[in-house]
Amino acid sequence: MTYSLYPEKKLELYAVELARRSPGLVAVESIFCAIFILVAFVGNTIVLWIVYKNPSLRTIPNLFVISLAVSDVIMSGFCAPMCLAILITGRDVLGDALCNLQGFLVTILARVSLWTMGLVAINRFFLIVKPNMYRKIFKASYTRWMVIAVWVLSCAEPVPYLARGHRYFFHPAKVFCFPDSRMPAVIITGYIVVGIPMPILNYCYYKVFQAIRKHRRRLQGMRSNQPSTGGPSVEDINVTWTLFWTVCALLVCWTPISAIDIVDAARDTLASFPRPVYMLYLYLGQISTAVNPFIYGVMNKSFRDAYKRLFNRFRKSTRIMQDTDLLEQREKDSAKHLTSLLDESYTRTKKKTSRKDHTLLMAIFKCFAVQFTTQLFYAVVVMICSILLPVLLALLATEHHSSRTVSYLYAGGLGAIAFAMAVFRQLAVYDGYSVGAKVKIALMGLIYRKILRLSSSYHHDVTPGYMSMECKTIERACRHVTWCIMVPVHLVIVTALSWQYVGWLSLVGSGLFVVLLLSQGISRKVASTLSRRVAEYSANRVATVRQVVTGIRSVKMLAWESPLMSLISDLRRRELRYIRLRFLLTCYNHVTSICSSPLVSLVIFPAYAILGNELVAANVFATVALYSSLNITTANTSSFASIFTETLVAAQKLQMFLESEEFQGALQLNRDAATTKSSDKVEYFINPAFQLEKTSSTDV
Repeated sequence: MTYSLYPEKKLELYAVELARRSPGLVAVESIFCAIFILVAFVGNTIVLWIVYKNPSLRTIPNLFVISLAVSDVIMSGFCAPMCLAILITGRDVLGDALCNLQGFLVTILARVSLWTMGLVAINRFFLIVKPNMYRKIFKASYTRWMVIAVWVLSCAEPVPYLARGHRYFFHPAKVFCFPDSRMPAVIITGYIVVGIPMPILNYCYYKVFQAIRKHRRRLQGMRSNQPSTGGPSVEDINVTWTLFWTVCALLVCWTPISAIDIVDAARDTLASFPRPVYMLYLYLGQISTAVNPFIYGVMNKSFRDAYKRLFNRFRKSTRIMQDTDLLEQREKDSAKHLTSLLDESYTRTKKKTSRKDHTLLMAIFKCFAVQFTTQLFYAVVVMICSILLPVLLALLATEHHSSRTVSYLYAGGLGAIAFAMAVFRQLAVYDGYSVGAKVKIALMGLIYRKILRLSSSYHHDVTPGYMSMECKTIERACRHVTWCIMVPVHLVIVTALSWQYVGWLSLVGSGLFVVLLLSQGISRKVASTLSRRVAEYSANRVATVRQVVTGIRSVKMLAWESPLMSLISDLRRRELRYIRLRFLLTCYNHVTSICSSPLVSLVIFPAYAILGNELVAANVFATVALYSSLNITTANTSSFASIFTETLVAAQKLQMFLESEEFQGALQLNRDAATTKSSDKVEYFINPAFQLEKTSSTDV
């Protein structure tokens, strides 16, 4: 059976009716479908986000909520938009592959929802009716395996249908792909899938509410001073009511759907009802995916409070922020923990390494190796995605596809890879800032710990403000260091791929890119030097103006007004000259980083055409996209190259400071801390007044 042929003649009438709808009916049907899709996708995504951000909501009952939300997100985010496209266009816009994929997903997602509701009923039965067995059966690991088993069984259910050579067909009245329900195997499977959970639901919830009624009688007896036994908690009862209403909503939506399928199977036809009935079939399925987030928000207090906290972030408020509004800091992210880790790594590195110049940098990389490796992984994924995009774009631009389904697959692949690249790029940026902040916090902790133990002869040589600037330089370098590793690999891959499209001219384009990259690094380096010059001239000018004002107030040097004004104007003129040069270099960096790929295109493609080659859309698009992908890695590399020397100098300065002489009392304190028993360990820390204090576990 092929996709283009309907399995029944009556379905062709539905296809004609779908194509000949009035514009008003098209608009109404499409708007309702779009609203249900938007509400379902956004609502269930918010549910998943709330559970992810609130560890207190990661309970055993909420594992079933997560499973239902994932099912509804897939249904509303992938399957339902295809129906919306059909309602808008009035014709079948799917191909064989997409039709079978949609039919397969709709089948398994419906099974997942129904079987998950059965698991919810069993969970509530053991919690309320058999509480002694509940903790033995519904452990967290066991519950996860139950949810996984539901998904696996649901995915296996359509396999026999497909293994026999049958395929899903497009139903013009339901506007989605559907199996041939006239086949006995499909009918039997449908009865089994629906027939097993329904008795379980009825029996379990009957026993649950019977136990709840008995519990309420016991509570009334307690108020009358009569003896009472234990029962379910109020929270368990509230969760049970929430899940019960979720089941009721599902049954209200799916009972008419099941009735329509049963009538069609009984009449041995696929077209028993007029088209509006089948449109109701579609809308009820969409409503079942959209209603659950509202039930959680109304019935469950934990979800309701989480909704309020989430939506209050988008409202303007005049309330002053309190300490309770701040997120709780994890122990491993605290300044004390990070400083201790870096101190231990620095001590071990000093003992093991023979090179003493860059011991601090080696200690930083060893201490935060996991964070740097994670950042490198994100950078690799971003690089792979940026390379796959031009390849798929070239395949999409070719005109030799066997069917339009291939074009849809390429277009879908482009969208999926672009989305993945955006996600991992943001993760890489976030991880870069995170590891930079952790390194800076750890270094500042080492600095202040060292200041407290510094010998008095060295105090006049120490400026904590300058030390913090060195930490800032190292922090900036940590954001970009992993991207530098990717530049040679990325450039080689881009050159090899672009060779297939423009030949040896890819070497010219890559060489021009390297020249632009080096020029950006040099200009950034010069710009940083000019920034220091500007800072020096600004400080000199401010000091001179202060001296002049002091002199005028003291001796009223009115006679010296013109020479002093000339001196200050000269200082300001020099300062502005360096500021202009710095801004020119900054503009050059921005222009070259934005226009690098167009500049490469202006060199490659005219030469390619002059050499007698034909410019093809696929070659042009792929080559431009390949060289544009280099902007991601080269921008970070040029930023790192501009501060590479400053980072080495800053690390050497900090290392010299950390190895400076301490006062004798500090050395004795270190020995005492090392020899103290673990039960009475002495610990030194910095209080807000930056005084050295001692705490002990025996202090009261």
